[in-house]
Amino acid sequence: MWLDTPVRDRDDDNHFVSEPKHRRHVNYAGALMLLAICFLAALIVPVVLDGLFDVGEETPIFVVPWSAGDALGYCGAILAAIIAIVGVFFTLKTGEKERETQIRDSVAPYFSAIFLDQENKRNPFFDFLIRGKAGDEQRKDNESPEEQDEYREIENHTVYAILGDPIAYRRKLAKDQTEKVQSTLVEEEIARGVRASVVNPVIYIPLKMRNTGQGTASAVRVGVNRREDSWSGVCSWTIGPGDDFYIGIYADTDKVGVVGAYEVRIVFYDCLGYQYLQTFELNVSKENDTPQAGMAYVGSRKVISDYERQTYLDSVDDLTSRNKLFS
Repeated sequence: MWLDTPVRDRDDDNHFVSEPKHRRHVNYAGALMLLAICFLAALIVPVVLDGLFDVGEETPIFVVPWSAGDALGYCGAILAAIIAIVGVFFTLKTGEKERETQIRDSVAPYFSAIFLDQENKRNPFFDFLIRGKAGDEQRKDNESPEEQDEYREIENHTVYAILGDPIAYRRKLAKDQTEKVQSTLVEEEIARGVRASVVNPVIYIPLKMRNTGQGTASAVRVGVNRREDSWSGVCSWTIGPGDDFYIGIYADTDKVGVVGAYEVRIVFYDCLGYQYLQTFELNVSKENDTPQAGMAYVGSRKVISDYERQTYLDSVDDLTSRNKLFS
C-alpha cells in the first residue's frame, strides 16, 4: 500500500537536525545589563546635570564655560552613541546566529523514505497447481531467472490517472485502454453487422514531471482533480534534483463526466519541512466529435497554509480505500 508521510508543522521548534543543548539558549545577561545601565544613565544623567547647574547658581559646585543646554546635548550624543553600539552588537549577534543556522541546514543530512513496489509475489496454492502439470518443472529448469518472473522489489515512479466520476488511479492501463492509446482510429459497430473506423475518442497525455529545483522533494503526492474540487492524490515518492516521475492521464471523452476543467496538483515537502502545492491547469473538451485537450506548461507553486494543510490531511484519510488499489 502506498503510504503518506504525516504533515509536519513548519513552525514547530523541533527541527529535523537538533541543535546542541549548550547552544540552544544564548546567554544575553551581560548585554541586557549593559542595556539597562544605558537606559538608567539616559534618565539619571540629565536630571543630575540639571540639578547641579541649578544648585551652582548660589553655591557653585563646578565652573565651566558651558550652558546647561550644551552639557545636556553632549551627554545626549554620548548616550546615543552607546545605544547605537549596543544595537550594532545585537544585530551582529542575531545575524551570526542566522548565518550559522543557514549553514547548518545547507549541509545537514536528511533521509526520505522510498517505498518500493513488490512484484511477482507467490501464491502457494497456485504453485501447487502448476507443479501438478506434466513437464512444467522441466520447462522452468530450462528458463533463465529473468524468464521465471521472480519476486522483486523496485522503485516505481509511474502512475496513471483515469478521468471520470470518480477519478481513478492505476499502476498500469488495461489492455483495451492501451490499444486505444496506441491508435488514432478505432473500430465501432455503426449498424448490425457493420463496423467502421471512427475517430478515437480517447485523449492520452503522457507527462514526465522533473524536479528542476536545487533540493530534494519528499513525500511527493500527485493527483488530477476537477478545478472546483479540493485536493486529493496518491503515491509517496522521493524525487531528487534532476529526477522525474511519470503520470499518464487517460480521458475517454465518450464517457459521461470526463469533459471539463481539471488541475494536475502535486504536493511535496522540502528538506526543511515546508510543504508546497504546485498546480497545472488542464482542460478536456469535445467539439464536433473531435476530442481536444490543453494543459499549461508552467505550474504555479505556493506554500500550503494551515487551513489547506488540514484539508490535505482530511483528503489523505478519505483516500485510504483508494490507495488499496496500489497494494
